[in-house]
Amino acid sequence: MIPRKRFSGHHKSNSNGAHASLYLVCAMSLFWTMSEGIVSFIAPLKIEEAGFSDTMMGVILGTSSIAGALFDLVAVRLFKDTYYKRIFAAMFFLCLIFPLVLAQATTPLFFVLAMAIWGVYYDLRNIGNYDFVARTSADENSSGHFGLIQSFQSVGWILGPIISGFLIGETVGWKSFAAIYVFLGIALVCFLGLAALKGKETDSSEERSARECRRGVWSEVRMLGKVGRILFPALLLIFFLNFTDAFFWTIGPLFAEHLGLGIWAGLLLTAWSLPGLLLGWIVGTKIRAKGKEHIAIRAQFIAACCLIPIAFAGHALAVIFLVFVAACFSSIAWPAIQGAFADYIKERRDLDKEIEGLVDLYTNLGYVFGPILAGICADTLGYGGTFTALGIFGATTALILYFSVHKRISMKRDGPPLICDI
Repeated sequence: MIPRKRFSGHHKSNSNGAHASLYLVCAMSLFWTMSEGIVSFIAPLKIEEAGFSDTMMGVILGTSSIAGALFDLVAVRLFKDTYYKRIFAAMFFLCLIFPLVLAQATTPLFFVLAMAIWGVYYDLRNIGNYDFVARTSADENSSGHFGLIQSFQSVGWILGPIISGFLIGETVGWKSFAAIYVFLGIALVCFLGLAALKGKETDSSEERSARECRRGVWSEVRMLGKVGRILFPALLLIFFLNFTDAFFWTIGPLFAEHLGLGIWAGLLLTAWSLPGLLLGWIVGTKIRAKGKEHIAIRAQFIAACCLIPIAFAGHALAVIFLVFVAACFSSIAWPAIQGAFADYIKERRDLDKEIEGLVDLYTNLGYVFGPILAGICADTLGYGGTFTALGIFGATTALILYFSVHKRISMKRDGPPLICDI
């Protein structure tokens, strides 16, 4: 993803303006995610229709995040004056191009190009959300705002696959791509409303010092290393959450077809997305400033344990139930860890570019290794065995994190001093 510039200021809008912007971001997220849910459902099927194996499909899908990670390295040096409105605008520009490329793709080169565009605009959405919440919410509200946004996104992830299941016949046709553009158009209207909102910005001494600090490439690498060591447990959890999500969206559509669900094939991914709607905003409002990392780790451990029996489930409904329960606990982990990162940014605005850059990197790594390993495991272990292996790996990772994180990470207390070249 793009590590954005340091904050040029902090929103000090009135309550009504802050609420209006939050509702517009939620509405934009809903319709954008409906289009993305369709994309995520049809992309693996489109690649399979072109004659590629599950392993090759995973490699092709993984290139989206490789492109995002490479783009980070360039963007950190090029983009000096961006924030969430500009980030969302760039996101929509790429969103409108992507379906055209995917629709025409039949060769590996065209699929890789489509995935590269996908990876960049998806990263822009994530970084825009972090920037928006960090600017507009207090520490105690950050998880609640992420939970609310997650709830609206979950509606899109629920409806997108279901719509895809009804639109797709024997092949992926024009109806799916038309639906993508319809929902993108509605999301774009919501964004234009957000862009029209005005708000005062202040320029604090901390933010001025951040802009006055200039670093070369080597100094920036050293700064990233120092911040990365402090935040490594939280970053590893971000990696695994995205790694797990990548597994579901890579082989989930194929597993659903394998289970014989027919036009109801979208139900498997709906079970993965629905708890975010039911629990996301409720859980987010209950998670306060302290202990967000441990809450996320415990929730993800239980979620991983729920995936382990999938290989032994004898019926499609049992698989859907296990996925649903796992997603319930995963829906607790997401707003908790996202709120924690928003707090890190608020605690050290002079390190916001580094923190967001690292979140982007570990998110991209999750979506690089997730699709590749999902494809390899599907070819060797089968679809059910793949999710069981994922559960074992996830539970082990969560246990290691639980015993290694002894206290809440605080960037005010633990953060390193700035490295500047001037």
